[in-house]
Amino acid sequence: MLADAGTMYAINFFDEFFDERQAVTAFADRVPQSEAIAASLAFHAERAGGDLPRLRDRRNVLVFYGMGGIGKTTLSARLESWINGTLRDPGDWGPPPVMDNLVTGRWELNNSHGNLSAQRLLIALRDTMGKSRRSWPAFDTAFAAYFSSIRPGEPLPEMAGSRNPVEAGIVGLAQDAFQDLKDFGADLDLDYTNLVGGLGGGLLKSAMKVLKVAARRHQAFQHASPQLAALLEVCSREPSPENEMPHLVPNIMSMLTLDMNAIPSAARPVPVIFVDHFEKIQTPGRRLGEELLNACIQALPGVLFVVSGRNRMDWDSPGRHDLPRAGKAAWPGLVPGVEQDPRQHLIGSLSDDDTRSAVLQRAAMEEIDLAPEVVEAVVAATKGWPIHMDAAATYIRNVAAEGRPVRVEDVQGDLAIVVERLVDDLPADETKALQACCLLPFFDVALAAAVGNVDEGAVVRFTARALILKTAGETYPFRVHDSVRDAVKVAGPNASGGWAQGDWMAAARRGTAHAQQRFEAAKAAGDDRGMVGAIGLAVRICHDYEIWEDWLAKAVPHVPSFAMAADVMPANAETCAVANVQDVLRYIDAKSLGAEDRAVEILREVAGHGGAMAWSAGLWVAYKLRAQGKFLEALPEFAALRVKHPERAALLDSQTVSTLVMARKFRTAHELILTREPAAMARGLSYINQQLGDFSEFIASTPARIAAGAGTMTRLFTLELESRMIRARSLTRDVAEPEVKAMLHRMEQVGYRTGHRNLLNALGYFHAADTETVHKIVEQMRGLRSSEEPMTVGEAELLLLNALATDDAEAAASVSLEYAGQHRPGAGWIRAEVLMEALGMDVRTPDTEWLEPYEAVRDRWLGHYNGLITPGSEAGAGHSPAGH
Repeated sequence: MLADAGTMYAINFFDEFFDERQAVTAFADRVPQSEAIAASLAFHAERAGGDLPRLRDRRNVLVFYGMGGIGKTTLSARLESWINGTLRDPGDWGPPPVMDNLVTGRWELNNSHGNLSAQRLLIALRDTMGKSRRSWPAFDTAFAAYFSSIRPGEPLPEMAGSRNPVEAGIVGLAQDAFQDLKDFGADLDLDYTNLVGGLGGGLLKSAMKVLKVAARRHQAFQHASPQLAALLEVCSREPSPENEMPHLVPNIMSMLTLDMNAIPSAARPVPVIFVDHFEKIQTPGRRLGEELLNACIQALPGVLFVVSGRNRMDWDSPGRHDLPRAGKAAWPGLVPGVEQDPRQHLIGSLSDDDTRSAVLQRAAMEEIDLAPEVVEAVVAATKGWPIHMDAAATYIRNVAAEGRPVRVEDVQGDLAIVVERLVDDLPADETKALQACCLLPFFDVALAAAVGNVDEGAVVRFTARALILKTAGETYPFRVHDSVRDAVKVAGPNASGGWAQGDWMAAARRGTAHAQQRFEAAKAAGDDRGMVGAIGLAVRICHDYEIWEDWLAKAVPHVPSFAMAADVMPANAETCAVANVQDVLRYIDAKSLGAEDRAVEILREVAGHGGAMAWSAGLWVAYKLRAQGKFLEALPEFAALRVKHPERAALLDSQTVSTLVMARKFRTAHELILTREPAAMARGLSYINQQLGDFSEFIASTPARIAAGAGTMTRLFTLELESRMIRARSLTRDVAEPEVKAMLHRMEQVGYRTGHRNLLNALGYFHAADTETVHKIVEQMRGLRSSEEPMTVGEAELLLLNALATDDAEAAASVSLEYAGQHRPGAGWIRAEVLMEALGMDVRTPDTEWLEPYEAVRDRWLGHYNGLITPGSEAGAGHSPAGH
């Protein structure tokens, strides 16, 4: 998770003075670290003043690494405060180095568990850079193009570190560029009046259209051309809410490097980004988070990164072939033995003198009298390990609060013993709260209370007196240090109220049960973010404690997308021994890949395992093949599933019918439909009729169908039905435009790409004769598919409809070329073929098993289109071709 600049991770979040006490414990004297960052800043500022794109190697990483609990997180926060001049008591560090244009930011990785949210890294970087300058032209433009694709219809993210919204800068930049590019008005196809008004919505889209041209021709982007122009094309077309394509983010960040390089050296900012808990992305198996971070740092030679974690950074190893860039030549500062900063520093425990000084200072702050022999006992027992010192200090405070003197035996023993004493000292309900907090990687009060089977008051009381750390998470804001979690688990039932192995497993089950309750509540409320967050929590607990919950097999396929759970989910399926957990993670990964061959391969593997996800994975193998236009390959998949799952025969027969219809085998589908029970027969006949232009039964029956399936129908299918119904009602002029726009906004918020596309299609029907509006809508539809995907029938339909309305057959020529390149145009393309024929084009109609003469189908579709072009005319639907 990302943290705002300056965030301090405190032990006690209820006591504002406790931050200072913990800092004293961990940092009585850390002069070498202050010297390291001062030397690194001096070196980096000089080097970053040169030609940034020509820097072949990267000397922009300062690393502090060492065992857990030695205070790396606090060191990171204190170093940031020190160089910013906001550290209240720098002690022997002295005054910070004088550095003009210094700005800092923070990338907190603690909750990443191997994953990183690329968009959050991007937002945090822009937030940091906004502290130095209002606008970064190339970076901001690429930033806006990317976010407009992954969050269509939403305003750009607000930046806490900048008083000037990025969106306002983008619009202003576009307005200036438009004035300078008036000679290219034909290319822009845009009136200046479209760039005047409030922020958001169409204004941002108009601005981006101008800037895509300006990126090639305007002086404001000369320093970034042609890279920016090419990147804008990709960012505006390929990312989507379902597939954010995080690999594009380093390329977007590289635009910042070009922007910085265009600034005179003396005026350039000196950005420093602190990256804490690096070990969280050093996971077994493929390290996707580390790959992303490597690429981001590589793209930003003008930024100094201060990294802290448990393990040495091994990017200098030539064996790291998994990384975008590795080896000694690429990262010379990471090579062992390098003496000049920035380099890697192994940090350990405090010296005896430092430990003694810290113990005395903290005791003075707490107003606790400690006998000299007690102080020496703390020094001897903790061996300068800060997390052990904090645990001892917490226990000392509890003893003092009871009114008795602190004895030597109170502070002797290793960390596990001290933690055991802490557990013994707690009331029974707070002991359960402690155990619950230690079971979870992150938590909120309600979650910890459910896991511990205690009231929320016990959790609040415990967190006010024990070793709790803040996270930067919105949903789960707290955690316990990993060393303390381990010590509590090691203490086990030997401590008063401690848990045995069975107790831990039972508590893990309570955690997943609580996650299920959250999922069901979010499902009932239609809260997609809540559903995804609850599933992510459950999968994480299952992964960490090697258990499985059967409800996940239905919950995971229910939701439209898991993009919002990227930094909650484990990164690698291989890190868990439970096959079902592995399959869930692989299934989610495959769903995010769209209609790619790799997605089909992964889903086949999961289906072949025969586990809890086998049914859903097998079904999605067929769905993915169908999405690729491989209808005849999808049919055997449904047939094989029917043999394995006879209890699912009704669903599979429906999907077989749908696939036959998509393949234009209407007669074959019709024969199969007539063998089914009445309700399924009606739905099947309605689906055929929709392809042939008759929507009357579909529009009449769908609301009742959705209502009847409220408890059983997946949200994904509900959204599909709702969006298709609105599109059909728009085609038949049975709905007002405001209702369509409201539903469109809903689909944008949910991030459901198919529904989003259907609603844009519906919106286009209201503007059949308005060429500019139709082209804008089609451009948005193109942004919902990758550059490798062919034109969708919705895009083709709107362009052809507009050509028919404006009597411009030439404008539809490009659609004809796209159509000719289709693998096998499915039944959905019939409506486009009708329009192409009406425009005098030759149509390569695939083999079709018509249920009625083609002329009847053509006339029915043209009746709808004539009604859109000439409002008030009759939209002749004729009879229902498949019957009712």
